Amino acid sequence: MADFQDHWWVIGSAAILLSGASGIEPNDIAVLLSAEAAQALALRFGAAPLSLSAHPKFRSKVFFRQRLLVREAEFMGGFEVAGEGGWQVFWPTSRRLVHLSRGVIPVPAVADLKDMCRLFGRAKDMEKLARLEALG
Repeated sequence: MADFQDHWWVIGSAAILLSGASGIEPNDIAVLLSAEAAQALALRFGAAPLSLSAHPKFRSKVFFRQRLLVREAEFMGGFEVAGEGGWQVFWPTSRRLVHLSRGVIPVPAVADLKDMCRLFGRAKDMEKLARLEALG
């Protein structure tokens, strides 16, 4: 995805692990990007978009899964979260680059990851928030 001009982030458990939290084993890699970029990437991978519309808390305009190396990645384009005021677009406000041997991975800053866990509000998000709080 290095050639994408559109902003994208790894979020969720993978981002929390990349931020230094311990005791996290991501089941997948959650990738957040615009709906247009997600559609272009789905075409590049030859992936069929799936539906997230039945979930009461989350939805994406474009959603697909793709196996990357040893993990499955979930690509969410135009991601929205249901909140008190209805559906709202979720877009991180920060971007921290994590340098790995295979490339650079953008993740939100720890403060934004904490806010994300609070916004999502599920039990597993509160567990992730505790891991982030332990970072300081």
